[in-house]
Amino acid sequence: MAGIYTWALRLSYLSFALQMVVIYYLLSRRLWSVYPGLLAYISVNVLQGCLLFFLYRHWGYRDYRTARVAWGSEILSLLGRAWAIADICRLLLGRYRGVWGLAWRLLLALACGLVFYALASAGMVWDWAVLKANIGLELSTVMVLVALFLFARHYEIAASPGIRALALGFFVYSGFTVLNDKILQIRLGPYVPGWQVFATLPFIGSICLWIWAVRQPVAKTVQETTVLPRDVYYALTPEVNQRLRVLNERLSRLWGHEEHRR
Repeated sequence: MAGIYTWALRLSYLSFALQMVVIYYLLSRRLWSVYPGLLAYISVNVLQGCLLFFLYRHWGYRDYRTARVAWGSEILSLLGRAWAIADICRLLLGRYRGVWGLAWRLLLALACGLVFYALASAGMVWDWAVLKANIGLELSTVMVLVALFLFARHYEIAASPGIRALALGFFVYSGFTVLNDKILQIRLGPYVPGWQVFATLPFIGSICLWIWAVRQPVAKTVQETTVLPRDVYYALTPEVNQRLRVLNERLSRLWGHEEHRR
């Protein structure tokens, strides 16, 4: 058992160092406006790690106060991760205002549904509600990313290597987290040390993908394409096929009517 805790601690140190690398690249390359969700998510994780390290030394690992703070801080991590997933959708669909209008409304409805599901299924016990919300978010992440890239492939929307790597990192981490949390629900006490190890390993792999992603020249391309007028953009990008153009314009008119009624 002591060996598992040692490995978990070492992996936590490695994870912390790699997350600092991500923050460094985001700040040094001035990508905070392109990946604000990723920056918020990683920053919350780093601050959460520092806080828990202090609490473990001050109160101990098994103290109920430590557990309360740990689960409470996880809420901010969930919000940051949801923001990062929304950023991926924005990076792919933001050029198409009508399609993006539909996407962010669906994401918002999904987020509200997750909160309701977590509170209802956990019986208003907030730490279990956080765990339920975490599992729901990971499942939703997998489904959203699969649906997003199937949509992009169907309508021939090009995704840069950086965006694909960013999405793959969240997809891998979410898939492993769902399995890990399900096991934790079944065997809460005995599995906690193993849960920490198996939660950190895929996260480290995901961070490596994110480091590669933020080093790619995606920011300038995204910013340049989003500021072009619609007619100019369609004239300069022949890869936008007629079906996507029709869909985008119909949705744009729909959201335009809604805003006009308001």
